[in-house]
Amino acid sequence: MKTNWRLFHQTAPDAKHKQFLFGLNEYVTQQEAIDIALDTEPKLKQTYETYLALHDALMVKKHPTELANLLATYEPNGPVPTVWL
Repeated sequence: MKTNWRLFHQTAPDAKHKQFLFGLNEYVTQQEAIDIALDTEPKLKQTYETYLALHDALMVKKHPTELANLLATYEPNGPVPTVWL
């Protein structure tokens, strides 16, 4: 998945069109590739979901009370495992 790191920066990955991804060596949608990576690492999944929630509160909904709620209820995941690096 290192070669496909940009997929995690998309807020709306393509879930319809399959394409060949070299990191996985198969035809999958962008959403399937993200799901494969997130299913193997629970901390990464939690971090990714937090990122999407913050992005939506800031950029999509532009809702300051939702952002304040996310910041007030945020729980750190701990240090980044070396397997991610």
